[in-house]
Amino acid sequence: NELTKLKYGISVPSLDLWGDDILEGDEMWICEGLFDMMALRDQGKKCVSASSCSLNDYHYFKIIKNKPKIVNIFTDNDVSGWRSSLKSQKIFGLNGIESHVFSSQKAKDAAEHFFQLGLDWNSIKEIRITSEMINRDDNIIDFLKYLEERKF
Repeated sequence: NELTKLKYGISVPSLDLWGDDILEGDEMWICEGLFDMMALRDQGKKCVSASSCSLNDYHYFKIIKNKPKIVNIFTDNDVSGWRSSLKSQKIFGLNGIESHVFSSQKAKDAAEHFFQLGLDWNSIKEIRITSEMINRDDNIIDFLKYLEERKF
């Protein structure tokens, strides 16, 4: 039943990027959430976040106009993260900016990887996002089941 499913989708189009200034020639990182950004900054990385799973046109414009050398994308390990990362990688490539997508092999995102699990860079791998990864419906949640099973 479609009424019992909740699809993840947060977008804050008027919100600026959070994080470090982007300068010409920089190697920078992009991630989904503010805690992910803090985790990467704690690791010494120059990082920004839109505080949502996807960048909007203004965010892309702001990054591209500042001409970073490389954009590294730390993706969440879910369909929304992979789709957004693939889109970002294509947009940066079309604008002559090298980009790479990375993910944790043991955690959902950067915050869980570094902060909650205390892991290091050894289990962070560069990934290539495939059509099989982004054409799944794993991001649809049975909301009533979630309510029954959630922990308070």
